[in-house]
Amino acid sequence: MSRTTIKRGIILILCSILQSSALSVEFSGGTGEPNDPYQIATAGDLIMLGDSPEHYGKHFILTADIDLDPNLPGRKIFEKAVIAPDTVDTSKLEFDDISFTGVFDGNGYTISNLTITGARYLGLFGRLGTGAKISNLGLEAIDVDGSGSYIGGLVGENYHCSIISSYSTGRVTGNQCVGGLVGVNWRGYVKYIGLDTWRNKSEKRDLDTAQVENCPKPVIFTLTVYIPGEVRAANQLSGSLP
Repeated sequence: MSRTTIKRGIILILCSILQSSALSVEFSGGTGEPNDPYQIATAGDLIMLGDSPEHYGKHFILTADIDLDPNLPGRKIFEKAVIAPDTVDTSKLEFDDISFTGVFDGNGYTISNLTITGARYLGLFGRLGTGAKISNLGLEAIDVDGSGSYIGGLVGENYHCSIISSYSTGRVTGNQCVGGLVGVNWRGYVKYIGLDTWRNKSEKRDLDTAQVENCPKPVIFTLTVYIPGEVRAANQLSGSLP
């Protein structure tokens, strides 16, 4: 075997190794496993998560505050939820796409200036599916404007999931099933968040299996004298103070 052939072989092997390494690097670190969650450190990481439904069942941890101000480079006014949006058929009543079923630990950091103008299933997460868990996350100075239903600051629809030690401040508007933190909570576990109550009949029923306790920070409301922000609904309203 000639030296030229050996050199070419070594170069090909090195290129293959470098290519594999590049492909294996996702987000700002981690592998998505429980003991090594994917690290979300930038707006790009967060948007990449939203564009990667194949990872919706993985584990994630926020490692820095993230500013989603649409005036900053690489940001935008979102037309749908950032993560787990409803993109298939918006003419249907039910969610018709892939729900987030993984674990997202905010790690005490905040996501600020999230701006969404869209139709339905809006929030940082469009829909949380069975088994999902969101914790230790703050959303600040958000502006979510929906023309339809299932509109929340954090999540549009929470289905059999846990939301713990999280809050939102800012403005949320929609037609029905609207909440400062959660648009609709279907038998989910909601604990240690901002003040949040439900006024739709379906949501009142589900309070039998959901919990709202120990409010460290207020969620946003309207129709009250509490003015850290507001939530407005043209039809049915949830997420307002009683």
